[in-house]
Amino acid sequence: MKYFFLGFLIVLSINSFGGKLEKGFEALAVFDYYNARELFSKTLDKQVCGAAFGLTGVYDTEKSPFFNIDSAYKYIVMADSAWREIEEKDKEKLRELEIDPEIILKKKKSISTFFFENAAAQNTVESYQLFIDNHPWSDERLEAIALRNHVAYQEAKKANTISSYQSYMERYPDAEEYTEAEFRYNELVYHSLVIPGDISSYRAFIVNRPDNPFVEEAEIELYKLYKAKNSAIAYQQYIRENPESPYHEDAWRRFFLLKTYHGTPEEIADFLFEYQDYPNRKEVSELLDRAEMTLLPCRKDNKWGCINTYGEWVIGAKYEWALPFKEGKALVGLLGYSVFIDYRGALTFNHLFDDAQSFEEGLAVAEKEEALGMINFFGDTALSFEYEEIGILNNGVILTRKDGKYIYYDDQGKQAIPGEYDNALDFKDNKAIVKKGGKWGVVNILGQPLIKFEYDALVADSNLFIARSGLKYGILSALGDTILPFEFERIGGFHEGLCIASSEGKFSYYNRKGEMVIKGPYDFTDATLTKSQFNNGYARVLTNSKYGIIDHQGKKVYPAIFDDLGEYNPNLTAVNKGGKWGYANSDVRLIHPYKYSYASDFQNGLAIVELNGQAGVINTSNELVIPMNFDKIEPFEGSLFITDLNGSKGIVDQSNTLIIPVIYETIVHFDGHIITLSKEEGADYFDINNMKYIYKESAE
Repeated sequence: MKYFFLGFLIVLSINSFGGKLEKGFEALAVFDYYNARELFSKTLDKQVCGAAFGLTGVYDTEKSPFFNIDSAYKYIVMADSAWREIEEKDKEKLRELEIDPEIILKKKKSISTFFFENAAAQNTVESYQLFIDNHPWSDERLEAIALRNHVAYQEAKKANTISSYQSYMERYPDAEEYTEAEFRYNELVYHSLVIPGDISSYRAFIVNRPDNPFVEEAEIELYKLYKAKNSAIAYQQYIRENPESPYHEDAWRRFFLLKTYHGTPEEIADFLFEYQDYPNRKEVSELLDRAEMTLLPCRKDNKWGCINTYGEWVIGAKYEWALPFKEGKALVGLLGYSVFIDYRGALTFNHLFDDAQSFEEGLAVAEKEEALGMINFFGDTALSFEYEEIGILNNGVILTRKDGKYIYYDDQGKQAIPGEYDNALDFKDNKAIVKKGGKWGVVNILGQPLIKFEYDALVADSNLFIARSGLKYGILSALGDTILPFEFERIGGFHEGLCIASSEGKFSYYNRKGEMVIKGPYDFTDATLTKSQFNNGYARVLTNSKYGIIDHQGKKVYPAIFDDLGEYNPNLTAVNKGGKWGYANSDVRLIHPYKYSYASDFQNGLAIVELNGQAGVINTSNELVIPMNFDKIEPFEGSLFITDLNGSKGIVDQSNTLIIPVIYETIVHFDGHIITLSKEEGADYFDINNMKYIYKESAE
């Protein structure tokens, strides 16, 4: 316990007052508490200030037998009050006894310290409040207020009700905890008024409680509810019902993207016409202008941009690389990252990817830190970046691989099919081939097994499955029923309703019911599954190492007398004997003699032939329309042919007119009537409709 002794060891002068008051202080100075108490009590009525001050000394000292801090408090307050009432001459006498306002205040504060420690020991709102009320002069008053506020706040937190926080704020508006209390109050009000998932409750809160800071969260949650529907109707409703929302513009943007996610000019034009109140019509008009163009990735000064079909720069050359536009967006390289741009060259999303693929059906696979994820056309993450492989959207599901396991998800990132597999293929016709426990089976879109996991290999063929069990092949229905028994060494896919099934080096043809339609036995080789498929009603078959041709009934059209054959053509079919190619008609009469080292099938009255290491093109009369001046020729488009000479490529037409000089490394079809020509110096674009160059990077 702390001592509250101010220092009454006062050596009074011999000439001091000889009254009871003075004698009381003399007794107090020598710790004669009994006499001091008696003397001060007798003078209290006449000399209130001095006697009360003296009694304070009797009661506030722990060594005193009369120690009572409540009495000490009573008399020091009495002394303080009396000082203000006495005359100046009496004050002078008291000052001689070392009693004045400063000394009285000091004594009051020392007594208050005791009461503060007592209040702190109780540590209740009531104890602190009593101290604050009764000791306004104390040095600990501000600390007591802070402690009272803190204890009161802890009680409010424990109750954690709207009324507890409201009461706290009303009582203690200056408290340090006021801000936190207000936050918790507003939070509880918010959660008491909104119903998770209920649009109307969020809207009512926003309208009725505009000053509540949780309005911002309510706006977010409300918008999420509309976004979760992921439909144009939902966004349109949100736009109409929430015109003041901070997400109003974003809702319009998403609505626009939903209505135009293929990025076609038709979609964009329809949107502009139908939604006259769209806030960014100028931006969309610019997009429409560009969408109506064919934009070609092009390079200039080692930077990439896009030109139109007139060779004019539409998107400046400022990227490290560029891919063609797909679904209204193009992938380009920027600062070592992959980013998406729109038709205007503006960034579609504020995302930087280590790598990415073009959009397919509103989704794009991207890579971050060596992990794959998927984004949608809003730029939102559809699949988090944690996968090793991600396929494309197929039958409404996406195949992924993570930690060596395959899992199917929907386009919202939710697992679409329960379970995970050791291996899996994309869904087709609502069925997928999957592997579990080392065996293959088939599941439906719900993950339910259609074909049990008991096969070593499975290949889908429409609603049938070619399966292998051990070393034998058979055919199963989509429900796992056996269509063709497991007794074959190889089975090919169905073409024109028939498949090839081989056993012991011979094969026959079977229909989809498992019935043998054309009985061989024909010779089976490694080339049979592709070469002997039916095409346009005919198939090439090998008998005793010679090829012939049969029709769908198994009737011989060409006898098995040839070393090789092209596809059957009733006018002219490519035939081979002795390593030389010629052409025969439907009567198997040789029309053009065996002389070519290679002869293609006729297409549009023309065929590519080779002789002595040179290639040319003949007509049905066996006349060279393109002379044998090239190492290789391949059909390109229409009446055009790609020619190859000394490793360089060009294009000629069927009249041997040089369209593209033979100087390029690659020639590929870009889009519509535009082709891309590449060589070491750069890439050129050529318009085959107008027979002119659009742009020549190699000439820059």
